[in-house]
Formats: sequence, structure tokens, C-alpha cells
Amino acid sequence: GPPPPPAPPPHPPPHPTPGGPRGAGEPIALLATRAFEHEVACLALRPPAAAPSPPDASLDASDADVPMETDSGGACGGEPLLAAVGSWTSFSLSLLSLPSLAPCGTTPLGDKGVVPRSLAFYAPAAAPHEYLLCGLGDGKLLYFPLPTAEDAAPVLGAPKAVPLATQPLSLVAYTADDGEPLVFCCSERPALVHASAGQLLFSSVNLPAAHALAPFSCDALPGCLAAADEESLLLGNVLSPARRSGGGSYRRPQVSTYRLGEQPRRIAPLPTRRALALLTSTGERAVPGGEETERYKLRVFDDSSFAELASAHLLPDEAGLSILVSGLGEEEAAEGAAGSSVGGLGGGGGGGYIVVGTAHILPDEPEPTSGRILVFELQEGSLELRHEAAVRGAVYSLAELSSGLLLAGVNNKLQLFEWEAGAPRLALRAEHCGHILVLYVQARADFILVGDLMKSITLLQWSAGELTELARDVNANWMTAVAFLDDDTFLGAENALNLFAARKRADAPTEEERGRLEVVCEFHLGEFVNRFRRGSLTMQMREAGAEPLPTMLYGSVNGVVGVVASLPQELYVRLAKVQTALSRVVKGVGGLSHASWRSFVNDRKTADAHGFIDGDLIEAFLDLPPRKKEEVVAGLDMTAEQLSRVIEQLARLH
Repeated sequence: GPPPPPAPPPHPPPHPTPGGPRGAGEPIALLATRAFEHEVACLALRPPAAAPSPPDASLDASDADVPMETDSGGACGGEPLLAAVGSWTSFSLSLLSLPSLAPCGTTPLGDKGVVPRSLAFYAPAAAPHEYLLCGLGDGKLLYFPLPTAEDAAPVLGAPKAVPLATQPLSLVAYTADDGEPLVFCCSERPALVHASAGQLLFSSVNLPAAHALAPFSCDALPGCLAAADEESLLLGNVLSPARRSGGGSYRRPQVSTYRLGEQPRRIAPLPTRRALALLTSTGERAVPGGEETERYKLRVFDDSSFAELASAHLLPDEAGLSILVSGLGEEEAAEGAAGSSVGGLGGGGGGGYIVVGTAHILPDEPEPTSGRILVFELQEGSLELRHEAAVRGAVYSLAELSSGLLLAGVNNKLQLFEWEAGAPRLALRAEHCGHILVLYVQARADFILVGDLMKSITLLQWSAGELTELARDVNANWMTAVAFLDDDTFLGAENALNLFAARKRADAPTEEERGRLEVVCEFHLGEFVNRFRRGSLTMQMREAGAEPLPTMLYGSVNGVVGVVASLPQELYVRLAKVQTALSRVVKGVGGLSHASWRSFVNDRKTADAHGFIDGDLIEAFLDLPPRKKEEVVAGLDMTAEQLSRVIEQLARLH
């Protein structure tokens, strides 16, 4: 007879559940496909645990919203998962619902020509929103708040941008050893994305570069990360705040100490070689028990490992007083001539001469009458002296005015030199007299700011081959540091622990008034400031398209590093009212009034503080009990919660 029919299987084959877990041996089923008009540059999936229930396709309504182009053929409404897709040619991001791949919408990135290179969904526990992070090809990071259950329309909030690097970013999401989700940004300047007090924060990582990263955990190295650059593979981890000595946060500065064995005097970075140039001094005795004399040295260190790359001694009676790293105009010439080997650090391209200003210290001279300007170039393992220029005095300060022009404060003169690369030599082109001692020099375009030992600050201009005085502060301030805030406003610190700001009066009716700087801000800091430098202690970002606040760092002899920020007028007026209200509520230690402490006082004048906002006092608002906060905001046009958000945003500057 015919063969018996085959027995049916004991159980029907399992039907794949969209988005659900699969057992061992289950087939992988194709659920949906979607073709895009342009090639896909990057892709990210929203983790199931992070998806809200029910999910939606709109973003945080608190941001400025940009409508997305929607497709009526799909909806985001009932799907538990999302995918994000970045496109090469359209320079846009698309959100898709899973598993149907129905489009939620597409939003352009705005910056044509910059391709999205990496995407990551980020759901920080400390923030009210989940975010979509997008790493661009130019090193910027964009972040968008993601849809919440309350939002109804499929819109994307305007992205916020953070410049993290200059090369393409690669984003890797992982979980720290304390369970906090983090995102590692791989590039030539690695960074970490984390959250605190409801805000996204961005912290640098102490790696010279990381081009790829992956979690790597085993019995010997639990919770480890594997990072790779062009030359090496590194196994390590980013310690959570709970495991750090002293606690803190991911933003807590990492301090590494390298014992020089000598006293550091001046420091300057060499970015093209990732190095630091230091002027140091050490005490030496010619004979045992004899008089000790200081011997100065120029030393160059790697800025990551602190390995010493090269060093050079100054003369026995010579003190190093100033240092500057400059291309002296040769980098422009090298860029303009194809194949040119002129200029650059060690012939490697990009500003790299180390210029040192010195003075000969002789026991019978109350003030040095001779010194040198030394031009070094870093070669492999050595410092080559390219040129030395003898000057009649101590070179207290150096600054670069423009391509190939060098400013030097030499005793009571400001001198301008031009670098002649063909010789090579420094040629004196102009000088300006009338000072006591030119201790500090800063340059901005063709404007020059001079800080004098006793005659406050003077503004000069290099024009038509001459150094011309534009205006000066007529107050007798003994300066310790100077800086440009902008083209018309200047910041100064003097030896009675005060800060002040002066402004150029270009619109004054008479020439005499235009020749005087107007003092617009005065404030008692309580710290002896010895240096201003433009920069920031944190990574700043554009908020709702607005530029971050300009900030200036200062360093004091007590080891304090502080921040001075330039505020918009509207914000300044509002915070001035808050400062007045806080001074009535927050009592000073021992009954000391805030107004008395912050008054500008020196041997020659006394003035009430004005033009400055005391950041320490403003941030004290955050620690007040609710009843005291209500006292402060009484009479102000904001609530305690609104004021707290403003102050928390300012606190992120440090």
C-alpha cells in the first residue's frame, strides 16, 4: 500500500513576536524594510527599557520647536520602540517607529555640508528628558529632547550644539559601575556626556585621543572599557563619583602632580606638539656654604605624560621673566608656498617658536639695565637657539601683535620687533615711552593694552608704522594683571586685591575726554590676581541658539582659579536686584556687611562696588530654605523656581 503520511510536528513553529525576546533556535524574521532617498550615514535604536509608555513622537515643548516633515502613512503613537537614522546627502535625521519602520518625521540639521556620523539615545536618570545625541563630522555634538507621552504633535525641538572636537565624533552609550548611563564621545579630544541636577554636562577625559571604544568586562577586569587610537589599545574605566577619593562628580577636575624639583616661573602651551614650555629656577651655590644664587632654565614637557622633551640653561646671571609661543608669521608663509619647509614647530607646521624674555641680574644694579629676547625652536630632543636680541632692560612681558610682529615690555618702554625669517633675526621697528615699568602687555588685532607698575592701564594702537596712544586710565593703580574683555572694554587687577573695568570713550565730544578711559566697574575681590587668561572651566554650549557667555579665567597667588563672565545688560539688571535682596537676607560672618567687603579700597581711593555681580552671593540662594527664598524673590518679577534655574545655569560656568 501507499506509504503513511508524515506525522505532523508536535508543536507549530513559533510565530515571531515583534519586539519580543526570542528563544534559542528561533528563526529571525524580516518584519519590515524601508528605502531612503539618500544613503544612511548612521543608525541608533532606542533601548526597550528607555521607551516611554505610551510613546509619542514629539519633543520637549519647552524648547523652540521646529516642525518635522511627516508622512501620513505611519505614526509614532502606538509603537514601543524608535530608531534614528542620519542621512549622508540630505544632512538630516529621521525618526522611525519599530517594528513597522513607519516614519515619525525628518528634521534637517541646518549646517549643510556637515554629515551626521554617529547617533545614540541617552536616558539619564538625573534629567527630566530622554535625548537623541548626534555626533557630526566637524566635531560638534547636537542633542535633541525626545518625545514624551504628554506631547501630541510630531515636532523636534531646536537642537543644542556643543563643540567637543574638530574631527568626527563616534558615540558609545554604556553604563557606569554605579549604574548611571553615560555616553562616551570618541575623537581626538574624548569627552563624557552625563547629567546632574536635570542638566546635561560634558566633561573632558584624560586621554590624548580615542577613535573607538567598547565595553569590555571579564573576571579580571570587571566593568572595563577598551579604547583604541591609531597606535595603541587601552583598557581602563571612568570612575564613578562614588569610587573616587573625596567623591565629587564626573566634572570634578583631575589633578596630576609632577615634581619638577625646581620652582616654576612661567608656562606656555605648545598645541602643535602637545607640549608645555616652562621657565623654572633653582638655587645653586658656587661653593659649599656660600651665597645661594638662582639659575634659570627653559624646559619642555609632554602635556600628557609629563616626560621631559628638551631643556636649555640660561646664563648664570640671567633670569627668565616672560615666555611666549608664536609662529612669528612663518606659518602663514608656509601655507602660502607649496612644499615650503619654512616655519612651524620643528619643521612640522603651525606656530612653534618659544620666545623667552630675560634680564641680567647684577648685584650693583637696583633695576636691570640689560636683557635678551631668545627665540628657540624645538627639534627632536633638543632646543635650538635660532636668534638672540640684546635689549637695554628687563623683558617683563611678551605678546604677539600680528603676523611676524612681537611686542616686548622692556623697563619703561614698549618695543615692537619684526621677525625677519630670512636672516633670521628680530628687528626693532617702533617703541613707546612714558611708562614707569611695562609689566603686562596684551594685544587684540592692532590694539595694545599696557599694564604699568604705577600708572594703571594704557591703550595703544599700531597704525601706519607707529605706536600711537589712544587713551589711558588717569587713576594711579599698581597693576598686577590686564586683559581685553572686548575691543572697547578692558579688565584690570591691582595690588590692593581689587578688580576694575575701564571703557574707551570713542563717542566723547572732546579729544581730551576721548584720551581718558572711563572706569565703569569696581569690585573688591580679596585675591591677588597675577594672570588673566581667556577661557572656560567647563564646556559651554549654545542655549536656544544663543552664544555662550564670554568668560575670563584668573589665577591668584593663593592658588585660586576663578571665572569672570560678561553678562548681557538685561541679565545684569535682574541679578543686581537679586544681589541687593540677598544682601538683606544672607548675613555676613561676624556681621560684616556685603557692601563694605566688596567696596573698592586702596591707599588712594574708596568707592562702592558697582558694575560687578558677586557670583558667590548669588549662588548662596540655592542653599537657602524655601521661606528665605520667598523673601528674596518678593518684589522681583520671577518665582523662586525660575530664579533657581537661572542661577543653576550660571553655576555651570565653573
